[in-house]
Amino acid sequence: MKVLYKEEAGKLLLAASIAAMFGVATTPALAADEALLDKLYEKGVLTEDEYNELNSDAKKAKSDDGNAMVGSFKGGAPSWESADGKHSLLLHGRVQVDYRSSDLPDSIDSFDVRRAYLGVKGQLYDKWTYEITGDWGRDSGGKSAPRLEYAYVNYEWNSAVEARAGHFKFPFGFSQLTSSRFVDFMERTFTDDFEPGKDQGVMIHGEPVKKVFSYAVGYANDGGGRASAPDTDTKGLIARAAMNFAPLVNFDKGVLHLGVDYRDGAFTVATNEFDRKATGLEAVGAYGPFKLQSEYLTVDLSTDTAANPDVDVYYVNLMWLITGEQYADSYSLNGMKAIKPLKPLGGGGTGAWELGVQFAELDADQSQAGTDNVQSMTVGLKWIPVTNVRFLLNWVENDYDTPINVGGQPVDKETQVNGRVQLYF
Repeated sequence: MKVLYKEEAGKLLLAASIAAMFGVATTPALAADEALLDKLYEKGVLTEDEYNELNSDAKKAKSDDGNAMVGSFKGGAPSWESADGKHSLLLHGRVQVDYRSSDLPDSIDSFDVRRAYLGVKGQLYDKWTYEITGDWGRDSGGKSAPRLEYAYVNYEWNSAVEARAGHFKFPFGFSQLTSSRFVDFMERTFTDDFEPGKDQGVMIHGEPVKKVFSYAVGYANDGGGRASAPDTDTKGLIARAAMNFAPLVNFDKGVLHLGVDYRDGAFTVATNEFDRKATGLEAVGAYGPFKLQSEYLTVDLSTDTAANPDVDVYYVNLMWLITGEQYADSYSLNGMKAIKPLKPLGGGGTGAWELGVQFAELDADQSQAGTDNVQSMTVGLKWIPVTNVRFLLNWVENDYDTPINVGGQPVDKETQVNGRVQLYF
């Protein structure tokens, strides 16, 4: 009779235990069981024959109950996925609590819930995806009523061709396409005022060459925004194409992004209907922990009944991840994504730290605000203790070439000190 060494006996006992486990396991345990098998095989606990046999049992048990939902946490958010992988549901949200101060006359330093999103994203039958998200934070007018942020249906023929309809963010501007969770500073700058942002309409988009080239063409209500349908019949064409040259030249630790944006439509102010054409250029260059990001936007406005101001705006952001994270890891063709600390707080480190400076300018032929040129500088410090939490501190100075009237006093310079605590899931 062969005598089994302790190690061999342990392997056989473990394999038998796993085999028995698959005979009684419920569907929610299967994903974890398959991962366990992989680890045991990698460590040599299971032979290749044992691994193949047990893995086959796991897949069979999974296919026998393809409609069951498996719950897990994805990026800190609760999610559920069918055992066959064709259907999913993700609960997501974000909270941004700000403190804002200004030296303008009669200004009030205050706390503010800038955004409070809660919504669901999901997938049906592999190809169909959707999102429904609302915001319970304060809008630009100070109102705190819930309002729509996203409500759309998306169909993916393949990675090169997708179609979307509903209320969503239209393709224009790298900073605008970057989620408010991941922007360089607390607020986007002047370019944001002339970009479509979220509106209602349809879009064809895709990424024919993964991480290298993307495009999008949309047709939307022009000026209706998220709150309600527009009160005019104006529509707008919006288009964008972006390319990252870094993979083509084996620039693995960097980003070489160029994008072009176009918008043609009309909007109404009071009784004046304006024709509007906007073109933009975007560029992102990054190497390791350093990033240069910039956009230039020119807007041509025309109407028969009012003055026709043309506007040029730009910004330049210089960013440095002090703790050594690489921007290439958080880059996508359609905006920056989450920065993941190399050494998160609680895991033996202090999280990620980032320092940045922004220069921006708005130059208009005419302005109802009484000035036609504004220059702005922002210095920001960011702490990301763990991926889903951020603390931001921004110092902002705005210079007006012609003084503006605030509280009956002329003002040619404004200084702000602002802070934010953010959590998302």
